[in-house]
Amino acid sequence: MKRSSATIPAIQSLMENLSIRLFVAFLGAGILLVARIYRAAVPEQAIVASFFELIAALMVAIPVFFLGIKGLRLGNRQYVAEQLVSLAVLAALATGDFPTATLVPLFLLLGHVFEERSILGARRAIAGLSSLTSLKATIIEQDGTREIAAEDLTPDDVISVKPGDAFPADGRIQSGYSTVDQSPVTGESAPQDIEPGDEVFAGSINMSGVLTVIVTKVGNQTALGRVRTLLEEASLSKPPVIQMMQKYAALYLPAVLTLAVGVFLLTRTLDRAISVLVISCPCAFVLAGPAAIVAALAVASRHGILIKGASFLERMAEIDTVILDKTGTATLGQLAVDGIVGMNGVQNREILTYAAVAASGSHHPVATAILHSARAQGIDLQTGHNAKEFPGRGTEVETDFGLVRMGREEWLRDCGLEFDENSASDHVGPITWIAKDNNVLGAVLLSDRARPEVKEAIRDLRALGVNHISLVTGDRKRVAQNMATSLEVDEVQWELLPEEKLSTVRAVRQSGKTVMVVGDGVNDALALAAGDVGVAMGAAGVQVAIESADVALMHNDLRALPAAVQLSRETRSTININVLIGGGYSVLMLSFAALGIINPVSAALLHNLGSFFVLVHSSRLLHHRSRHLPAQ
Repeated sequence: MKRSSATIPAIQSLMENLSIRLFVAFLGAGILLVARIYRAAVPEQAIVASFFELIAALMVAIPVFFLGIKGLRLGNRQYVAEQLVSLAVLAALATGDFPTATLVPLFLLLGHVFEERSILGARRAIAGLSSLTSLKATIIEQDGTREIAAEDLTPDDVISVKPGDAFPADGRIQSGYSTVDQSPVTGESAPQDIEPGDEVFAGSINMSGVLTVIVTKVGNQTALGRVRTLLEEASLSKPPVIQMMQKYAALYLPAVLTLAVGVFLLTRTLDRAISVLVISCPCAFVLAGPAAIVAALAVASRHGILIKGASFLERMAEIDTVILDKTGTATLGQLAVDGIVGMNGVQNREILTYAAVAASGSHHPVATAILHSARAQGIDLQTGHNAKEFPGRGTEVETDFGLVRMGREEWLRDCGLEFDENSASDHVGPITWIAKDNNVLGAVLLSDRARPEVKEAIRDLRALGVNHISLVTGDRKRVAQNMATSLEVDEVQWELLPEEKLSTVRAVRQSGKTVMVVGDGVNDALALAAGDVGVAMGAAGVQVAIESADVALMHNDLRALPAAVQLSRETRSTININVLIGGGYSVLMLSFAALGIINPVSAALLHNLGSFFVLVHSSRLLHHRSRHLPAQ
């Protein structure tokens, strides 16, 4: 897969731009703080303090003035917020209220930082996909092999893939047997045993045998390449969230100016017009959202919930549908022994003992699960000698009590063993058979298990009004249906590739639902980007999923989902109250200013009371305690 030459420089440019803007803004805030301390310490030199306060205000405000003027020149409503803040800053500067002139644009900048972080995350996700495939490929030619860049592969090339290597392209196995971890691409819960004729995907990991592969798709045509292409499209097609205040902001600026001019023409009193401009500084409106959101983000971080932007926090309040990925999200993503089936009266403990002997020399996930189960049951682990592993089929080991084999039924039959019965045929997960010498002793049944807290999380989501919860997976039908029944979800879809998950999310959104998508792998990245809110599992997730999501759980406790929804609704309520009370207060003070009840100096003092209320009311969120998560 070709690495984008423009993506990484673009990310670096965004990071540098953010760093410069934040540095200048906080430098201005620092100068303001020093000037205020100097004013208090040396009151007879107030003019000097005022000069540095003015410098601080201009450092923070000039970029806002520039964008506000740009919006006026272009007639672009994107910069209405900058125009409103420019009006507030100008009014504050006119009355010498330099702290307000500094802090108001600083809060505006912090709001922009939240939005640009989400864009930055999407671009990092796209760039990070190229690291999931091997940059080199070993191509097989008539005169031997040679190493070439993966991007130089073409369809019908024949390549060799060694154990531990990622497949550099989609292909078909020509020769060799192995076990392949395809979970990053397909979501398959268990590593797949593959043989000649089977398909493999770029980004999957070859776990055991050496394989010869005929390349079928390269670059952007591979399954992983399509993920990258569609992720770019999804990140560009996401509609921006229109904030409630922005719907009316375009009317605010001309209305205030008209009111100020009208007051002056009617009263011929400049003080009243100046009071109107000062009291109309939309500080409370500017703070109504950011103050509550900053408090909510701090609370979310305390609960291990990383929310990448203010808009996503607000969107969660409207969630009515949740789409859960199965493997690694609703489940643990690790195989465990689910049961043992004995044949001809052989006891389960004896079967597990022999299975542990055969598993002792293997690193296959099935072997790991068997050894873990044997240790848990206090079985003394024994080792044999002359152990042999047949990639994709099984293992055998010589012991003092005979030759022990463990593997697929087809392989044991090829070894000449006969099965009198097959009572394990109804099991929906992986099955491995155990044999000693020429006798089949039984089978070990394995499965991927649901996370212990997922049912509680689903119940809590329903209690919050989420009326539809579905499960999607790249896994097999029986495995998916069995898990869906266990979790009591409303719908399940199976054997989905990444683009099919994307189509599912789009279809649900087009039906009018507000969708939260929860996943952890590369195969979920498209769906995460396409949902109204994408939530990536943290510790168990991969970087591309975390970067393409809007929310990342820094732990694997799904009870954070209802906790996040609850917090978002409390935040929305706080913002609504901030706007209602702050707006009502502003209207009242504007009336007093127009009637001449307050003068410009009083207006400069009183307009801050609305901001004070917003900050105090928003700070209540800092005491939020989720009833869905364990006590912090």
